[in-house]
Amino acid sequence: MATPLKQRVSEAAASLRGYEFGKPAADVAGFERLVAEAHQNPGLARQLRQELAGILRSDATLAAKQAACKQLWILGPGEALPAIVGLLDSKDPRLAEAAFLAVARTPSPEFDVALRNALTRLQGP
Repeated sequence: MATPLKQRVSEAAASLRGYEFGKPAADVAGFERLVAEAHQNPGLARQLRQELAGILRSDATLAAKQAACKQLWILGPGEALPAIVGLLDSKDPRLAEAAFLAVARTPSPEFDVALRNALTRLQGP
C-alpha cells in the first residue's frame, strides 16, 4: 500500500529539518523526490513551500535551511517568500546568501524591496 502524500511530505520535512552537513543524503533525498513530483502537481508544490517556509522560520540547522533554500530555488519561492525575506537579516551571512539564491531564478519586486532594505542595515568591512 502506498504511503499517503501528506504523510510523505511530513516525513520528508522532518528529515530535512534535522539535516546536518556530513549526514547521509537520504535526509534531503526524500524531499528532493517530492519537489520533482511537484512540477506536475501545483497543490503539492504549495504544500512543499509551506513546509520549507516552516523550516526557514524554525530553529532548524544551518544545513537544513540552506537545503530548504535550494529546494525553493527549484520550486520557485511562491508563498514561502516572506520566510525567505526573513533570512536576509540573519546574523549568519550564509543564510542571507541562501535566501538570495532561493529567489535568484524568479525575481520578485517584494524581494527586491526587502533586499534593498536589508542592504541599508549591513555592517562590517
